[in-house]
Amino acid sequence: MKNTLLGDDMKIKCRLKALLEERGIKSSFIAKKLGVTPQTVSSWSNNYHYIPMDKAYILAGLLGIKVDELYEVIEEDEK
Repeated sequence: MKNTLLGDDMKIKCRLKALLEERGIKSSFIAKKLGVTPQTVSSWSNNYHYIPMDKAYILAGLLGIKVDELYEVIEEDEK
């Protein structure tokens, strides 16, 4: 299916890894707070899976940001 919202050369990238590094927060802390495994947090951080919305709101609160700040739009060749 064609991506009509972002364009064919655009992707959404999770910023979780950078946000955790900036704040000095360990993924194991986030995993415990969200009731998920550290592997799940890693899959979000490495863009293998999207963060479920219910977890995204809690995560954004823990990080002191808005939910939309968890992601950024990038051009496909910036991977």
